[in-house]
Amino acid sequence: MKSIKLYLALVLVNFFSFTLSSCSNDDDNSSSDGNVSSLIGTWTSFKEKATNIHTGESETYAYEGLGYVFYKDGIGVEIHDDYSINIKWYANGSTLMTDDDGYIDSYTYSVSGSTMWMEFEENGYTYRIYYSKE
Repeated sequence: MKSIKLYLALVLVNFFSFTLSSCSNDDDNSSSDGNVSSLIGTWTSFKEKATNIHTGESETYAYEGLGYVFYKDGIGVEIHDDYSINIKWYANGSTLMTDDDGYIDSYTYSVSGSTMWMEFEENGYTYRIYYSKE
């Protein structure tokens, strides 16, 4: 009986050593193309597409006055027409999160060259805002 308990304890230790280990890149920011450097810089909005989640109907229109500055250290600025907010940001896969003093927004995003879109859902609509890199 004592040897069975010892065996089970060793099995559990081995199990947790494999499942709780981390990889060196687990803590790295990464963009949807696997390279966080594609996010670094100043981005200015130019278009928004709103799609009704229930009907699929969508409307695209010019959207200016919103921007972001992403610094390599995970700090940034959210820029509006008449004010700006210091933020922290984190990217992993196709998810980008911004933190404005505890108010966290989560976006799906993609970067292709000097164009980026960020997408979120709100009030029955999916909003995709397009940005150009300055």
